[in-house]
Amino acid sequence: MEADLNFNYTFDEYVNHFHVFLEEHNLRKTYERNIILHTIYEFEEHFTIDLLQEHLKYKKYHVSRTTLYKTLNLLIDAGLIIKHHFPSQATPQYEKSHITGTHNHIYMEDTNIVMEFSDSRIEEIIKSIESKYNVSAIRHSFIVYCTNKEGK
Repeated sequence: MEADLNFNYTFDEYVNHFHVFLEEHNLRKTYERNIILHTIYEFEEHFTIDLLQEHLKYKKYHVSRTTLYKTLNLLIDAGLIIKHHFPSQATPQYEKSHITGTHNHIYMEDTNIVMEFSDSRIEEIIKSIESKYNVSAIRHSFIVYCTNKEGK
């Protein structure tokens, strides 16, 4: 399914996109999936499965770890979230996919902090690659691994 959401998608668009994905794959729309989806939509930053589970517990929702993993995988397949594996972190981090709002990451190896940035020059490089190799980029991942200069 091609994601047709924009950077400022509403929660209703987010839910509708997921429900269309579930229908296309003959999967059920469950209460647990909707609760997980709603909780993820509220995140503004990267999150881990542990943080997601904490938020669900705080809201008095009990969702099994298995359901969390399965739903996260469905949301990845639907193009609604992205999974990142940053070094020195035992568990992957996730974030909402902004579809057309591409961005990149700076990973601070000494503090495990992840920062986001955009730079039009990277987009120009992607376009150049598409032209040179006659391909269409679906997504890209650009991570700059850094340490704090002040600590050296």
